[in-house]
Amino acid sequence: MKNSLLALLLFTLLCSGLASAATLRFDPPYKLTLGEEVSIGLVLDGLDATAGPLAGAFDITIAYDPSIIRHTSLIIQPGLGDEAAFEVLTSTGGFPGEASLSAVSLLDYSALAALQTGSSLRLATLVFTPWGVGVSPLTITSQVVSGLFPNPSSPGAADVEILPVSLETGAIEVQRVVPEPGTWAFLGLGLATLAAVSRRGRHQD
Repeated sequence: MKNSLLALLLFTLLCSGLASAATLRFDPPYKLTLGEEVSIGLVLDGLDATAGPLAGAFDITIAYDPSIIRHTSLIIQPGLGDEAAFEVLTSTGGFPGEASLSAVSLLDYSALAALQTGSSLRLATLVFTPWGVGVSPLTITSQVVSGLFPNPSSPGAADVEILPVSLETGAIEVQRVVPEPGTWAFLGLGLATLAAVSRRGRHQD
């Protein structure tokens, strides 16, 4: 499935030109403690439903530090179509330290414009669980994004172009569990009580 998606994406790129720049970023940067789980969005900025571009396909690889976090789920969002309705082909995969996501929309321009109404689109959601303490960068190590532009001579149709994409790095910080101030106070009270009981027992002896 992954190879088929890449072949289809490469075919569209060979028939395409070079478009205006877009931005890929992670949203939001996040801090969590051991035992928690976090969902991070992969967001594409720079879209325009009226004049283009819209996101038509993507193939993205993300690297992170597997000694600090591990991905447990990769979810491609429905901005390129409904997979259950065969409107988009998707593929996800990877291994500890790397996650890969691909999607190719089968919709025409007008149908995509109805899904991508803003200037930003969440392409996917990455779910991570902590593995150790520290800060793991999230780095896009490879990417191809194709954009669709309206074809004025054929309503509903689109011209396909490569989107030059600027990349932003994300980060996830995993911290140790720190007791709340009230927990310290309660612990101190308990220790003081035990000390008082111990002294009383010695005096009675």
